[in-house]
Amino acid sequence: MQHVENKPTSWPNLTAINRTDDKASLFDVTSPVGATRPKYVYLINEKDTNATIGSQVILDFHDTPDIVVYRMHDPTLTTNGLSVVDGSSLSVINLPIDEFSREKVREAVRSHLRQHHIVVTDVSTKSTKKAGEGGVAAGTTEQNISALMEQKQEAAIRAKVKELGAGVVYQADLEEAIRFALFHEIGRYKTIESDRLVALRNFLNVLVRYFPFNDNGRRFLTELRQYVLNAGEERLDGEAFVARVKALETERKPVFSSNHWIGCSGSKEGLRRYPCGLWTLFHYLTVQAAESDLSNNPLEVLEAMHGYIKNYFGCSECSQHFQQMADKNRIWQVATKDDAVLWLWSSHNEVNKRLAGDATEDPEHPKVQFPTASDCAQCRRKILTNHHNHQQYTMEDGNEWNLTEVLRYLKHMYAYDRRHLFGLHDSSLAPQGSEGRSEWGGGVASGAQTSYHSYGNVLSDIDIRFSALLYVTCIVMIVIAIKMVVKRGYRKKMYPHDILGKV
Repeated sequence: MQHVENKPTSWPNLTAINRTDDKASLFDVTSPVGATRPKYVYLINEKDTNATIGSQVILDFHDTPDIVVYRMHDPTLTTNGLSVVDGSSLSVINLPIDEFSREKVREAVRSHLRQHHIVVTDVSTKSTKKAGEGGVAAGTTEQNISALMEQKQEAAIRAKVKELGAGVVYQADLEEAIRFALFHEIGRYKTIESDRLVALRNFLNVLVRYFPFNDNGRRFLTELRQYVLNAGEERLDGEAFVARVKALETERKPVFSSNHWIGCSGSKEGLRRYPCGLWTLFHYLTVQAAESDLSNNPLEVLEAMHGYIKNYFGCSECSQHFQQMADKNRIWQVATKDDAVLWLWSSHNEVNKRLAGDATEDPEHPKVQFPTASDCAQCRRKILTNHHNHQQYTMEDGNEWNLTEVLRYLKHMYAYDRRHLFGLHDSSLAPQGSEGRSEWGGGVASGAQTSYHSYGNVLSDIDIRFSALLYVTCIVMIVIAIKMVVKRGYRKKMYPHDILGKV
């Protein structure tokens, strides 16, 4: 965002500065021309160089008099934080914040400024008029700096995404997809019952099992699923569901480490975003399910996706197209979890082919057959005359998909360890290593992460596991008892001459 063209004269410095012991140098103001020496310098330390909170706060206070806000990179600090340098004494004070977010940092700065009687200038569009010319306004209107920041941030994100390439899955997009689903789409229905309630349970089941969340996020999803399961076979109120989602997010915060679409960001308003995020989410879930032994059901994720698209997806026409395609492509005949990965990939390509050139297509992200030849050359091969591949996997250019290589490519692209953390407001919240593997992690089944998968609405996973433990214990005890009985039966029998011999 710092290297942009046609910046306004008051455009602040958004580049992170290095830690310095020369606090006086922080008060040297060279631009804009005529600016006075600030009274206070606020330093926002961000561990994550890709974070945007510092830049946002800088722009929030860019036109507030007597202060300057900088992003700072200090390798000696292990946490995000906020401090202020007093211009009169050059003393440094750490300002407390209970959560590192734009709102909390901004409020801490505001509170400190109010204590020192400095008026905070709200970010707004300001108009100025030139004098003369019969009182007719001939001035210009400065662009809303907040809107400009959003535009430049979007441009910077798209540039970075383009640089990283197409085969990247962003943690931010996964989180934004379920955030929109849970907070907006599902709650549109006044009553959630019958097939719609079953679809919600299936959706939450696969999220709890395979979604890459931190500890708070996993508790959030698990407790939300239990709330839905507690409804039994009855109905669920849509407004109550959304209220519960919001309450759990507050109770378990911080849950989300993202606040922005990254790989699914569109070049124009209304393009990509949620539809892109939903495809990405279910691709990721099919791969995670295929790489896990939590379930033997190959249709687990596809069933959850089909149910969600049918019952909740906001575009009814899109939902109808998907259901028709699913029937045509025999979704319910998918036999293995690897086949589920390939089924979704092939169906997505079919949708891309149908919508290529459509008004919904983003010019910066044309709907092509994926992966492209440049991304995976070995994924395509010439059609063999003695090989009859399913029409679903052939192309019009005389090539066909090499399904073995396609599967390998998809499992690599959507691997848990390859999620990219670019664009998160705090990457430390994103799960690392085995932390976010939901129910497949060793210790995550304890506490609030206990699995509540139900069997016929009668037994839970805990019941099943406890019963299995009792069963094994009983078998061991029976074996031990049998051995004791057999051993006693083979003890030497006493005869009279044995007794007399001892007299």
